[in-house]
Amino acid sequence: EWPLIRKLISKIGNSLAGLWLGLDVKDSMTGLFALKKDLIKNLSFEAIGYKILLEILVKTKGAKVKEVPFVCVNRQEGSSKFSFSIINDYFKLLKILRKSASYNTKNR
Repeated sequence: EWPLIRKLISKIGNSLAGLWLGLDVKDSMTGLFALKKDLIKNLSFEAIGYKILLEILVKTKGAKVKEVPFVCVNRQEGSSKFSFSIINDYFKLLKILRKSASYNTKNR
């Protein structure tokens, strides 16, 4: 079970991705995803850190997305990689992708 602050940050991050980028997914921050190779083979990526799924979702907007729920469990060993620098990287990426998403919408 995640601490309340971690749940809140995750909820806010996913909500902002939905609002700012027009994404219709519940968890845009997951590190677990699968996709068809042909969907991304000609794309270039600018993702900061490891949140490449956001960029894939923006650049392949309109592609079919199927979410499969899973439960994260607390680590048995080691420490969380979650930090304020990761939050900062996430917001930087949202800003970059928002510009990209609005540019792509205007030029269709």
